[in-house]
Amino acid sequence: MLWLLAKLRGDVIHLHIGGAITLRLLLLCLACCVVPWASTVLTLHSGGYPSSPAGRNARPRSFRGFVFRRLDRVIAVNAEIADLFRRFGLPSGVSV
Repeated sequence: MLWLLAKLRGDVIHLHIGGAITLRLLLLCLACCVVPWASTVLTLHSGGYPSSPAGRNARPRSFRGFVFRRLDRVIAVNAEIADLFRRFGLPSGVSV
């Protein structure tokens, strides 16, 4: 995946994630954020993630909060996910 990021020079990297947000996915998000020629957008589709143990422990000073705040845009598919991103420290302008 990292090789493709270096080879393909798109203007936007749009990640769609559903279900659990694993360390592997967080590291992929972080890798996408450091690509200098592209904006990184994340769409989170999992309505169950906010009520999961990781979602309930959402804090701005967590590694997840650090990674999510590096993204250029975040799209939450419902208000519960938008609230989750606010708990991670993202501004209130998260797209729903």
